[in-house]
Amino acid sequence: MVNEERLTIDNLVVAIRREAAQLPNLEEESFIVNSTCSQQSMTELATAIATTMQAVEDLALPRLSRHSSSRNWLKKFLEKLSLKILNRIERRRCQAELTLLKNLRLIHLFQLQLQADLKSVQDTTSQTVNYHIQYLHRQVTQAANTPKIDQALESLLETFYYQFEDKYRGTVDSVRHRLRPYLNRLLSSKGPLTIVDLGCGRGEWLTLIKELGHRGRGIDCNSKFVELCRQQDLEVELGEVGAWLHAQPSQSIDVISAFHVIEHLSFPTLADWMKEISRVLKPQGWLLLETPNMSQFQVGLVDFYRDPTHIQRIHPQTLQTLLECLDFAMVETAYVNALGDLIEWMPTQEVVLQHPGQFASLPADLAIIARKPA
Repeated sequence: MVNEERLTIDNLVVAIRREAAQLPNLEEESFIVNSTCSQQSMTELATAIATTMQAVEDLALPRLSRHSSSRNWLKKFLEKLSLKILNRIERRRCQAELTLLKNLRLIHLFQLQLQADLKSVQDTTSQTVNYHIQYLHRQVTQAANTPKIDQALESLLETFYYQFEDKYRGTVDSVRHRLRPYLNRLLSSKGPLTIVDLGCGRGEWLTLIKELGHRGRGIDCNSKFVELCRQQDLEVELGEVGAWLHAQPSQSIDVISAFHVIEHLSFPTLADWMKEISRVLKPQGWLLLETPNMSQFQVGLVDFYRDPTHIQRIHPQTLQTLLECLDFAMVETAYVNALGDLIEWMPTQEVVLQHPGQFASLPADLAIIARKPA
């Protein structure tokens, strides 16, 4: 063994300190966490994490590779002092640092993904909240401009319409019979469907779907109709349909129906209903509508005006275009009538009207059936 200066433990400590002094002072520069980091933006925090990871890597890799250099005098001292075990411990520590660094990189990537997801959720939530605020503002404005109706008058109007429907809508059995064409859309379902009938009236449609084993719910603004439905053990709510639709979760209902309801709405209200229905329906959900056929002479010139609550005459192309704007698929419009055992279903695009007699012979109702895309 070559004669060299005798080493003591103190000499070794001095040598190690001298070696360490030559390394970059990364610990002080990169690993001190600022107590005010909570005030930094997410972008600044991500940059700080990336810098820290790079500093750990820069510190650990030289330690792993330096032991193999024949010029490393510290290694020679350690070998001569039989302190190879110290070198192994150091190497394992550096390997552990790199392993932790890899895991930290994964956590960092996950944090960046969560940050992006959070921003997306915040943007969507902000848009939804703004939309509902605007809707509520319109409702408040409309309510403020609507003449006040005292309780006695409101009760009179409800009683009038209850008796009016009972007299001119037809018997419960006749209405159930006329609704048969729409049942075919439900027969192919593999299990019970959640079906909501808007403006359910006396509950004719709800009783039909209940007999098929589906879960039917109705909503109506007339307390007398609601009470009548509940007497039949039907699930019906008293309320305003527009507000009810806005309160429902997205993609929560299989089928929404409204029979002889949309002619009572202004076009902006109709558009709002259709937009909310599109949101609430599940993928491949059905929308079933029926309204008076204004192309039929008797209906368009006489019957429509019998009901004082009728506001708008609906042309099939108008509603079809509106539903297509909302990305409904398979929009189907047809003139429909159910007489006896015969169901008359005439797709509007196949009907060519050339002389007045044809208008008089058309079915009295217009059906609109649309399906939400998958």
